[in-house]
Amino acid sequence: MSTYFKQIQEILESNDFRDRLEKVNDNFPNLKQEHLIRDVILTMYNQKYSLDYRAFSEHPRKWKLSSGEEKKGRVDLALYKYKDIENLYKIEIKFFFTKDIKNGRKSSIEKNYVKKECDLLIIIVQEFLDVKAKEEYDKRWDIDTDLLQYQIKDDSKKKQKTAGSDDKFEILEKQFKKVEDYVEGAHVGQHHNKIQIEVQLPYKTCYTFCFLERKK
Repeated sequence: MSTYFKQIQEILESNDFRDRLEKVNDNFPNLKQEHLIRDVILTMYNQKYSLDYRAFSEHPRKWKLSSGEEKKGRVDLALYKYKDIENLYKIEIKFFFTKDIKNGRKSSIEKNYVKKECDLLIIIVQEFLDVKAKEEYDKRWDIDTDLLQYQIKDDSKKKQKTAGSDDKFEILEKQFKKVEDYVEGAHVGQHHNKIQIEVQLPYKTCYTFCFLERKK
Protein backbone atom coordinates (compact mmCIF):
# COMPACT_ATOMS: atom_id res chain seq x y z
CA MET A 1 0.00 0.00 0.00
CA SER A 2 1.59 3.25 -1.17
CA THR A 3 1.70 6.58 0.66
CA TYR A 4 -0.52 8.04 -2.06
CA PHE A 5 -3.18 5.38 -1.52
CA LYS A 6 -3.11 5.95 2.25
CA GLN A 7 -3.71 9.65 1.60
CA ILE A 8 -6.71 8.90 -0.64
CA GLN A 9 -8.02 6.38 1.88
CA GLU A 10 -7.80 8.93 4.70
CA ILE A 11 -9.81 11.44 2.65
CA LEU A 12 -12.54 8.94 1.69
CA GLU A 13 -12.97 7.75 5.28
CA SER A 14 -13.39 11.28 6.66
CA ASN A 15 -16.68 12.82 7.78
CA ASP A 16 -15.87 15.84 5.64
CA PHE A 17 -15.83 13.72 2.49
CA ARG A 18 -19.11 12.03 3.44
CA ASP A 19 -20.74 15.45 3.88
CA ARG A 20 -19.40 16.70 0.54
CA LEU A 21 -20.50 13.49 -1.19
CA GLU A 22 -24.00 13.98 0.17
CA LYS A 23 -24.04 17.51 -1.27
CA VAL A 24 -23.00 16.11 -4.66
CA ASN A 25 -25.86 13.63 -4.61
CA ASP A 26 -28.34 16.22 -3.36
CA ASN A 27 -27.45 18.75 -6.07
CA PHE A 28 -26.70 16.42 -9.02
CA PRO A 29 -29.06 13.43 -8.57
CA ASN A 30 -29.81 13.21 -12.30
CA LEU A 31 -26.18 12.77 -13.39
CA LYS A 32 -23.44 10.18 -13.34
CA GLN A 33 -21.18 11.73 -10.72
CA GLU A 34 -17.73 10.44 -11.68
CA HIS A 35 -16.12 13.81 -12.40
CA LEU A 36 -17.95 15.58 -9.59
CA ILE A 37 -16.63 13.08 -7.03
CA ARG A 38 -13.17 13.26 -8.56
CA ASP A 39 -13.18 17.03 -8.12
CA VAL A 40 -14.17 16.67 -4.46
CA ILE A 41 -11.24 14.28 -3.89
CA LEU A 42 -8.88 16.66 -5.73
CA THR A 43 -10.01 19.70 -3.72
CA MET A 44 -9.68 17.92 -0.39
CA TYR A 45 -6.29 16.47 -1.35
CA ASN A 46 -4.87 19.88 -2.21
CA GLN A 47 -6.29 21.40 0.96
CA LYS A 48 -4.84 18.66 3.15
CA TYR A 49 -1.46 17.93 1.56
CA SER A 50 -0.59 21.11 -0.33
CA LEU A 51 2.72 21.66 1.49
CA ASP A 52 4.48 18.73 -0.19
CA TYR A 53 1.94 17.27 -2.65
CA ARG A 54 -0.40 18.43 -5.40
CA ALA A 55 -3.27 16.86 -7.34
CA PHE A 56 -4.27 17.72 -10.93
CA SER A 57 -7.21 16.51 -13.05
CA GLU A 58 -7.09 15.55 -16.74
CA HIS A 59 -3.29 15.58 -16.49
CA PRO A 60 -0.82 14.59 -17.84
CA ARG A 61 -1.76 14.39 -21.53
CA LYS A 62 1.12 12.00 -22.32
CA TRP A 63 3.31 9.63 -20.33
CA LYS A 64 5.67 6.70 -20.87
CA LEU A 65 4.57 3.09 -20.48
CA SER A 66 6.82 0.39 -19.05
CA SER A 67 7.63 -0.66 -22.64
CA GLY A 68 9.06 2.79 -23.31
CA GLU A 69 6.16 3.65 -25.62
CA GLU A 70 4.68 7.12 -25.21
CA LYS A 71 1.01 7.04 -24.31
CA LYS A 72 -1.26 9.95 -25.21
CA GLY A 73 -4.57 10.69 -23.54
CA ARG A 74 -5.73 12.10 -20.22
CA VAL A 75 -5.29 10.80 -16.70
CA ASP A 76 -8.34 11.38 -14.48
CA LEU A 77 -6.28 12.38 -11.47
CA ALA A 78 -2.52 12.68 -10.98
CA LEU A 79 -0.75 13.14 -7.65
CA TYR A 80 2.67 14.74 -7.45
CA LYS A 81 5.23 15.07 -4.69
CA TYR A 82 7.36 18.21 -4.58
CA LYS A 83 10.84 17.64 -6.07
CA ASP A 84 9.75 14.20 -7.30
CA ILE A 85 7.67 15.26 -10.31
CA GLU A 86 8.88 12.39 -12.51
CA ASN A 87 7.28 9.77 -10.26
CA LEU A 88 3.69 10.92 -10.57
CA TYR A 89 0.89 8.69 -9.27
CA LYS A 90 -1.79 8.17 -11.92
CA ILE A 91 -5.39 7.45 -10.89
CA GLU A 92 -8.25 6.41 -13.14
CA ILE A 93 -11.78 6.72 -11.72
CA LYS A 94 -14.74 4.84 -13.18
CA PHE A 95 -18.39 5.05 -12.15
CA PHE A 96 -20.60 1.95 -12.09
CA PHE A 97 -24.15 1.10 -11.18
CA THR A 98 -25.02 -2.38 -9.89
CA LYS A 99 -25.96 -3.69 -13.35
CA ASP A 100 -22.45 -2.77 -14.53
CA ILE A 101 -21.06 -5.19 -11.94
CA LYS A 102 -23.48 -7.91 -13.01
CA ASN A 103 -22.56 -7.38 -16.67
CA GLY A 104 -18.87 -7.47 -15.87
CA ARG A 105 -17.55 -4.32 -17.56
CA LYS A 106 -14.20 -6.09 -18.06
CA SER A 107 -13.21 -3.50 -20.62
CA SER A 108 -12.87 -0.83 -17.93
CA ILE A 109 -10.19 -2.78 -16.08
CA GLU A 110 -8.44 -3.81 -19.29
CA LYS A 111 -8.48 -0.31 -20.78
CA ASN A 112 -7.75 1.79 -17.72
CA TYR A 113 -5.55 -0.43 -15.57
CA VAL A 114 -3.64 -2.63 -18.00
CA LYS A 115 -3.39 -0.56 -21.18
CA LYS A 116 -3.03 2.88 -19.59
CA GLU A 117 -0.86 1.51 -16.75
CA CYS A 118 -2.44 3.67 -14.08
CA ASP A 119 -1.15 3.30 -10.54
CA LEU A 120 -4.60 3.13 -9.00
CA LEU A 121 -7.98 2.21 -10.47
CA ILE A 122 -10.95 3.39 -8.40
CA ILE A 123 -14.34 1.98 -9.31
CA ILE A 124 -17.21 3.82 -7.62
CA VAL A 125 -20.49 1.88 -7.45
CA GLN A 126 -23.63 3.89 -6.73
CA GLU A 127 -26.71 2.10 -5.42
CA PHE A 128 -30.08 3.68 -4.69
CA LEU A 129 -31.16 2.06 -1.41
CA ASP A 130 -34.61 3.69 -1.27
CA VAL A 131 -35.94 3.03 -4.77
CA LYS A 132 -39.44 4.29 -4.00
CA ALA A 133 -38.09 7.60 -2.69
CA LYS A 134 -35.98 8.04 -5.83
CA GLU A 135 -38.94 7.28 -8.09
CA GLU A 136 -41.07 9.83 -6.26
CA TYR A 137 -38.29 12.44 -6.38
CA ASP A 138 -37.73 11.96 -10.12
CA LYS A 139 -41.47 12.15 -10.79
CA ARG A 140 -41.87 15.30 -8.72
CA TRP A 141 -39.11 17.14 -10.59
CA ASP A 142 -39.78 15.55 -14.00
CA ILE A 143 -36.33 13.94 -14.18
CA ASP A 144 -36.20 11.61 -17.17
CA THR A 145 -32.60 10.31 -17.07
CA ASP A 146 -33.93 7.15 -15.33
CA LEU A 147 -30.71 6.05 -13.62
CA LEU A 148 -32.69 3.25 -11.98
CA GLN A 149 -32.56 1.34 -15.27
CA TYR A 150 -28.89 0.67 -14.51
CA GLN A 151 -29.63 -0.86 -11.11
CA ILE A 152 -30.37 -4.52 -10.47
CA LYS A 153 -34.04 -4.84 -9.59
CA ASP A 154 -35.57 -6.77 -6.70
CA ASP A 155 -38.00 -9.55 -7.46
CA SER A 156 -39.74 -12.20 -5.40
CA LYS A 157 -37.63 -15.07 -6.73
CA LYS A 158 -34.17 -13.51 -6.48
CA LYS A 159 -33.71 -10.74 -3.95
CA GLN A 160 -31.04 -8.18 -4.59
CA LYS A 161 -28.03 -8.58 -2.33
CA THR A 162 -27.53 -6.07 0.46
CA ALA A 163 -25.36 -3.07 -0.34
CA GLY A 164 -21.66 -3.81 -0.20
CA SER A 165 -22.02 -7.55 0.43
CA ASP A 166 -19.21 -9.78 -0.81
CA ASP A 167 -21.66 -11.55 -3.15
CA LYS A 168 -22.66 -8.33 -4.86
CA PHE A 169 -19.05 -7.47 -5.72
CA GLU A 170 -17.82 -11.00 -6.37
CA ILE A 171 -17.60 -10.56 -10.17
CA LEU A 172 -15.64 -7.34 -9.82
CA GLU A 173 -13.26 -8.82 -7.26
CA LYS A 174 -12.65 -11.84 -9.52
CA GLN A 175 -11.60 -9.45 -12.29
CA PHE A 176 -9.28 -7.69 -9.87
CA LYS A 177 -7.88 -11.07 -8.83
CA LYS A 178 -7.01 -11.95 -12.42
CA VAL A 179 -4.93 -8.78 -12.64
CA GLU A 180 -3.28 -9.57 -9.29
CA ASP A 181 -2.18 -12.91 -10.69
CA TYR A 182 -0.97 -11.43 -13.97
CA VAL A 183 2.71 -12.41 -14.05
CA GLU A 184 3.95 -9.63 -16.32
CA GLY A 185 5.56 -7.29 -13.79
CA ALA A 186 4.18 -3.98 -15.02
CA HIS A 187 0.58 -5.12 -14.52
CA VAL A 188 0.73 -6.90 -11.16
CA GLY A 189 -1.76 -5.32 -8.76
CA GLN A 190 -3.42 -5.74 -5.41
CA HIS A 191 -6.96 -4.84 -4.48
CA HIS A 192 -7.64 -3.13 -1.16
CA ASN A 193 -10.65 -3.26 1.13
CA LYS A 194 -13.75 -1.50 -0.14
CA ILE A 195 -14.93 1.74 1.44
CA GLN A 196 -18.69 2.23 1.77
CA ILE A 197 -20.43 5.52 2.37
CA GLU A 198 -24.17 6.05 2.83
CA VAL A 199 -25.84 9.42 2.32
CA GLN A 200 -29.42 10.42 3.03
CA LEU A 201 -30.08 13.28 0.60
CA PRO A 202 -32.07 13.55 -1.57
CA TYR A 203 -32.79 9.85 -0.84
CA LYS A 204 -30.84 7.06 0.79
CA THR A 205 -27.91 6.11 -1.46
CA CYS A 206 -24.81 3.97 -1.00
CA TYR A 207 -21.43 4.55 -2.65
CA THR A 208 -18.90 1.74 -2.64
CA PHE A 209 -15.31 2.57 -3.57
CA CYS A 210 -13.30 -0.38 -4.94
CA PHE A 211 -9.54 -0.20 -5.47
CA LEU A 212 -6.91 -1.92 -7.58
CA GLU A 213 -3.40 -0.58 -7.01
CA ARG A 214 -0.29 -1.37 -9.01
CA LYS A 215 2.50 -3.06 -7.09
CA LYS A 216 5.90 -1.44 -7.45
